[in-house]
Amino acid sequence: MTTVLLGGGCSSTAHLNTPHAGRTLIYEPGLPNFDMEAHATVRHGQAGIDLYLGIPHASLIFLPHEDGYEARFETLVRLMDRKGKMLLAEYADADTTRVPTYAATQDFVPVLKQKRLEVAPGEYLLDVVLTDVESKKHVRRRQRVEVVAVGTARPVLSRVRVEGKRGGTAFAPILSLHVPAGLDSLRSAVELYNAHHLDQVQVAMHLLRFPSDTAAAEPPYLFTVARAFGRVRYSRADTLQVSHRRLHELDQKILLEFDLPTLTQGIYRVDVRVTKTDADDEEPLLLQRRDFAVRSATFPHITTLDEMVRALVYIARESEHEHIQAADTPEEKKRRFDAFWATLIPDRTRAANLLKLYYSRVEEANLRYTSYKEGWKTDRGMIYILFGSPIFIDTQLEHEVWRYGYDDRDGRRVFVFNRRWLYASNGMFETFLLEREPFYETAWRRALRRWRRGEVL
Repeated sequence: MTTVLLGGGCSSTAHLNTPHAGRTLIYEPGLPNFDMEAHATVRHGQAGIDLYLGIPHASLIFLPHEDGYEARFETLVRLMDRKGKMLLAEYADADTTRVPTYAATQDFVPVLKQKRLEVAPGEYLLDVVLTDVESKKHVRRRQRVEVVAVGTARPVLSRVRVEGKRGGTAFAPILSLHVPAGLDSLRSAVELYNAHHLDQVQVAMHLLRFPSDTAAAEPPYLFTVARAFGRVRYSRADTLQVSHRRLHELDQKILLEFDLPTLTQGIYRVDVRVTKTDADDEEPLLLQRRDFAVRSATFPHITTLDEMVRALVYIARESEHEHIQAADTPEEKKRRFDAFWATLIPDRTRAANLLKLYYSRVEEANLRYTSYKEGWKTDRGMIYILFGSPIFIDTQLEHEVWRYGYDDRDGRRVFVFNRRWLYASNGMFETFLLEREPFYETAWRRALRRWRRGEVL
């Protein structure tokens, strides 16, 4: 009997063969967002597809239930032909997840769901639809997968898995593009199949960090040359770790796990390649990559004083912002932070409401617009925080147009963001760059005055 396994292909709804396939680039408010990964594994001598789904608590609708809260969701997994025109198999499941507190319903710790599929050799489109039972809303994710037979002369390297654990729990897959900082342990893993047909080889894992722009967006009427060269610099990677495994006794299945160090916030890549022994400079026989971003442990929420101070950049004057950041102790920084809001709005209740509104928009920007950097630092995040939601958005393939008025002739109320895909050596992440204009200064300063006077309440 011939067993089968999944090769390293992937997709998304719009870009079936790109590295971000199946993952949530941004969260769409009100929808049950999720991430997916499909991996080739052999269990009890049988090969198949392990499908993983990660569903953040905050993207589901929870209702009170007994002594906690409960959310219900349904998944529909469809295995289709390569072009997605013929349905080959369908799997429907209903699930319930429970949490003890309301705060847990608002976090982004994912509900992990795993399903094993039996497949035959060939190319497929894996289509997954997640539906929130309460809201009746659904989201679709897709990946293109290739299945080859075990025992053939064609070696296969699985997709790279990133796994983490915290608090004494077992390692669990991290499906999201965003990996939380502060995990107890982090590792990557791949599986090599059909290697018995190769001569002696080695597997090399490179952990890379890419320099990237981490600055908050500049006001819409300013433009600097340095800004045009921001984003992620894939051509200037720093190599943080290299691990080699020489394989002398090759088998049909080899599991390779690599421990990763503690990582600070930034953009990373795990690069795994199979080469002939001592032939690092040659073209690899097999290659798989996984990009990810390390974010704060509570991302997209803003929970620390330092995060709150940094995000003040849009409504604090430069001297005010520098004054708060220059505090010598956390206690003094907190005192200066509180004094800033009290100076803007002497009434404590109104000041608290203004602060709450501001940081709710910061967190919403993180949800909606995060790319290679946090959403509040992006051009769209900046405009959303200061101006709020536009009256309507015209979305095209290459750009978005935000309109804050009904008069198309008034360019001061229209913002155009051009889409840029940050591809280089299989890099991912997209960004939207604002078309800056001098005439935005009037609208910007008016919005700033309204914030500082509390008139946005």
